[in-house]
Amino acid sequence: MLLIPQIETALYIAWKYEIDLEGCEVFCEPDLPEGYYGMSGIDSIHLGKSAFVNEEQLGRTLIHEREHSRQRRVSGSNRNTAA
Repeated sequence: MLLIPQIETALYIAWKYEIDLEGCEVFCEPDLPEGYYGMSGIDSIHLGKSAFVNEEQLGRTLIHEREHSRQRRVSGSNRNTAA
């Protein structure tokens, strides 16, 4: 089931599946190219429309991008990357 691509949806999925997003601000980026689920910055997660295919994909994308964000904080890198 397609989910509504909005921040509230992402935060609900994070809450439902107990995904800790502390230190990360979440943004919806509908202009990310098709097939890009998300990208992360040092303290942010940017979600593309592809991440909102269903709850499982959105949860996986949040976890994946959260880990990239944490890695950037540890390494001191502030370069955004898409995944």
